[in-house]
Amino acid sequence: MTRAHGYIKTLVVAAFATTFLAGVLSAQDRPGSVRITAEAVKSAYLLRFAENIVWPNEGGLSSLRIGVYESDTAMIATLRRYVQTARVRGKSLTVVPIHSARDLDSLEMLYLDEQRSADLRPTLRAVEGKKIVVVSTEGEPRSSIMINLLLNPDTRTFGPEVSGKNIEGAGLLVRPELLLLGGTRQEASEVLRQSEDSVRILRSMLEEQRQILEEQQITVRRQQKEIATQGTIIDEQDLAIFDQRLSLDSLLRVSAELRDQLARNSSILGQQTLAIGAQADTIAKQQEQVRDQTSTLQLQQQVIEERRRQIEEQEGVLKQQSSTIEWQRQMLTVVLVSASILSVLLFFLYRNYKTIRRINAELELKNRQIEAQRAELEQQARLLQAANEELDSFSYSVSHDLRAPLRSIHGFSTAIQEEFADHLGNEGNDYLRRVQAAAEKMATLIDDLLKLSRVGRNAIEPVTMDLVPIARAVEAELRRLDPDRKVEFVAPETLPATADPRMMTIVLQNLLSNAWKYSAKTPNARVEFLAELMNGEMVYVVRDNGAGFNMDYKAKLFAPFQRLHTHEEFQGSGIGLSIVKRIIHRHGGEVWAEGEVGRGATFRFTLPQRTEASHG
Repeated sequence: MTRAHGYIKTLVVAAFATTFLAGVLSAQDRPGSVRITAEAVKSAYLLRFAENIVWPNEGGLSSLRIGVYESDTAMIATLRRYVQTARVRGKSLTVVPIHSARDLDSLEMLYLDEQRSADLRPTLRAVEGKKIVVVSTEGEPRSSIMINLLLNPDTRTFGPEVSGKNIEGAGLLVRPELLLLGGTRQEASEVLRQSEDSVRILRSMLEEQRQILEEQQITVRRQQKEIATQGTIIDEQDLAIFDQRLSLDSLLRVSAELRDQLARNSSILGQQTLAIGAQADTIAKQQEQVRDQTSTLQLQQQVIEERRRQIEEQEGVLKQQSSTIEWQRQMLTVVLVSASILSVLLFFLYRNYKTIRRINAELELKNRQIEAQRAELEQQARLLQAANEELDSFSYSVSHDLRAPLRSIHGFSTAIQEEFADHLGNEGNDYLRRVQAAAEKMATLIDDLLKLSRVGRNAIEPVTMDLVPIARAVEAELRRLDPDRKVEFVAPETLPATADPRMMTIVLQNLLSNAWKYSAKTPNARVEFLAELMNGEMVYVVRDNGAGFNMDYKAKLFAPFQRLHTHEEFQGSGIGLSIVKRIIHRHGGEVWAEGEVGRGATFRFTLPQRTEASHG
């Protein structure tokens, strides 16, 4: 995917280099113009060819050798001057004068000009089968020469004619950039078609990755809230179970005491029942004796009187026993009532036991659900880690593939300006300065894009902190960079927050720098950093009285590379507020803005108040 970007960037660089060199060469015939030698142009092309051809054995080489026949002294001198500081994939370049065919074996590239046309075919036979790139200005035979550097007689400019087939047939690897620079129309069209397909695929994959990351972040936050809620419910259920166990232990102790009391009462009642039965037998016998002795009442008057006295005594005993029986009957009633109470208690105990079993089953189900959610969260975390690794790889590829052409543009333009500044005139120097400024601006955009990518991958480590010292440090740096500005900066003594200090430094640098920048054209400029209480929530505010903005376009404020002012009015890349939004959202907060053209702008953001323990 990153190679597709490299193809397109190389096409732009190649078109620029070809057009620029053609313009310089065509200026040779104009009066007063600077004359660039043909050897300089050929040397520049040879360096370009070396950069875009890969030799299979170059890993063991310390230098790439370019051979030029010793009779071509002007070309040797010019080429040596060009390769003094040049590096190709970290290797230096060496110019080797060729005396005879024996010197060809040590080369990686050989240059032949049209003056050596008689040596062309013998030389091609000598290098056949060897991994040597032959660059010729002769043009024939095309079936053997790898690169022809031909002079157009009409425009007096050189142009390469590259044979990718001959180069690859020699066992060498040719980069698409070289085919775009001088390959056949079919080879260049195929490279462009593959580049366009890769760009479309890359854009589609990047959009899908962005959507997947946003969905996963939302899902993770929602499941974290659900787990916290379920943990609270489980704690409440544990307390309820503990209370029920205490009640059950108390009821079991009461039941055991009542059971012991009932056993004791049953034993007493049995003993008393036996005594009543014995006494009843005695009364029956005595009554029988009374009936037997009725006929002899007169004779046994004394016996009767004695018996009456005994009967009266026995009646007293019977009354006493009757009261005892009544007391025992009452105790039996108490025992029955106690048994009823015990039955009710046992019923409630059984119902509590069933409830506990049901709660335990529900807890087990909840635990299984939590385990499943934890496994799902771990899977999503692995997917998120893989996506972050892929973003790291993409960021590295973007940095490498975009910076290399920019360095080439900046380096070539700087070299031309340093060597020919006195001859190019004001217009030529202005063009070069514009090229250098555009390259530097592109490098800044690449740096900002990488910053935005890193913000999404760095871990959040929130702590309890004070935002005012960070704001004061940003203010001091702004005053140091622009000491002539008179700006009133307002901030309280302290503003506590729970956040990642590194991330909040980036947020305040962007917001306060914007306020400082956009109030530059306002007399009595004022920048405020404070906090407000809105709907019971702490809201942090950065306010200025500068240029402001039209609220109709507020949706563009936090989009990457979207700006509401021109670069001539206020410089910037348009990435700072996107970084602010991403950092605040990763903290779980919100950020928004209000403004009015000519009356300043106000940016507000929130940070959830949470303890460090919850994020340990």
